[in-house]
Amino acid sequence: MTSAPNPAVSGQPVTLTATVAVVAPGGGPLTGSVTFFDGATSLGSAPVTDGSAALAVSDLASGSHSITATYSGDVNMAESTSPAIELTVNLATRPAGYAPLSPARVLDSRADGATVDGRFIGGGPLVGGTVFELDITDRAGVPPGASAVSLNVTVTEPIASGFLTVFPCGTTRPNASSLNFVAGQTVPNAVLAKIGDNGTICLFAQVATHVIVDVNGYFAADAAFAAVAPGRVLDSRADGATVDGRFVAIGALAAGTILELDIVGRAGVPSGASAVSLNVTVTEPAAAGFLTVFPCGTTRPNASSLNFVAGQTVPNA
Repeated sequence: MTSAPNPAVSGQPVTLTATVAVVAPGGGPLTGSVTFFDGATSLGSAPVTDGSAALAVSDLASGSHSITATYSGDVNMAESTSPAIELTVNLATRPAGYAPLSPARVLDSRADGATVDGRFIGGGPLVGGTVFELDITDRAGVPPGASAVSLNVTVTEPIASGFLTVFPCGTTRPNASSLNFVAGQTVPNAVLAKIGDNGTICLFAQVATHVIVDVNGYFAADAAFAAVAPGRVLDSRADGATVDGRFVAIGALAAGTILELDIVGRAGVPSGASAVSLNVTVTEPAAAGFLTVFPCGTTRPNASSLNFVAGQTVPNA
């Protein structure tokens, strides 16, 4: 029995071929069929023709597969099963698909603001508790069909403490924040935002605040980066909530300790994902310090993902 190619690539066809031979003292033509198995799961059957049977499959998941072939037998021949062969299926690679752009402003709610095309200027502070729809495609170099956009989002002159959420229009506003602020503060943050089907992104301001949005890149539709709507996967506060009800109200992270957080299989992150884009926010720290995000199973690096002082709320993406 053979498989070609081996290794294979997920989503691409691989041909499984089994050779069926008569063992002496038997004789005569071979009929019947061969069923191919991945472990105990049938992949399909093919008729025996000129002593062999071949089956093409293209839906094998990435990883290692134990493939066997079982001959059905016929009126003259007994059933038999081949030894297993190992078939390796690798994830298909796609281009990164990220296109950097010269930074260009696409929203400035201030009266003296300016944007790259003269649109979305001076509309006044975003109204607290409402959703603002912002055109993205066909502006600042972002083409139709782009799947996600890289932004620098800034709030300025907010009337009170609150948060801002950026999400794809046409979807339910997620329980997530893109940046947090206090009254009168100017706060920028990097945001990777999935673009809605109509080429827009939506912004929700918890309280009234001016907002400035600059575009600095985008991801093509076939990019290896898969944008998803924001989804909260950890909230240590007593009144917190997450997308699946896990990792909620666990209390403040203890200083000097490591928290292991499940990511795969949550908030749209599939198995096999190699990295994740996060917005991480620290709030109510007991003292000045830093937070480091790193892959579990590795040594904690000498690096910080964000820094803070006592009592400060700080996001970073």
